[in-house]
Amino acid sequence: MVKNDVLHWYAVYTRARWEKRVGDLLEQSGIDYFLPLYKTLRIWSDRKKSVMVPLFPSYIFVNISNADYREVLNTPGVVRIISFENQPVVVPDWQIDAIKMLLNNNINIEPADINPKPGDELEVNKGSLKGLKGELVEYRGKKKIAIRLDAIDKSIIINIPLSFAKVLKKKS
Repeated sequence: MVKNDVLHWYAVYTRARWEKRVGDLLEQSGIDYFLPLYKTLRIWSDRKKSVMVPLFPSYIFVNISNADYREVLNTPGVVRIISFENQPVVVPDWQIDAIKMLLNNNINIEPADINPKPGDELEVNKGSLKGLKGELVEYRGKKKIAIRLDAIDKSIIINIPLSFAKVLKKKS
């Protein structure tokens, strides 16, 4: 981990369908966490219902220092903190902030079952998402912007007019 008293965001992998329980347990322990949820329609044989589900199944984000590391790992339902070469991977603040901004502005987002291929890097230059950076992808036949969280190898897709974005870097 990085410096002792400095707080950083880390991705925590949880048991399947334990994200909300882990969040409750972390909150009881005084640990700052972020569990991005989105609304989706679930259909059963007898009914349809809108439910809030995790944007990244089996993942929750924690904002911790070295002192909190063991407490997070000892939380029931936590499997591990995402690491690379035995070092926890820091999730950049801007990525957490981007997801929070999207959720707070009621932007229609959905998890992406794909890993976007490298493409044109875009920046939104109009509207409530101004400053958000992402990558242009074609998803389900439409051009959309993908926001990628490298730490957990996941992406989210947002649908905004391309006229609201400018190209920062062309695909080579």
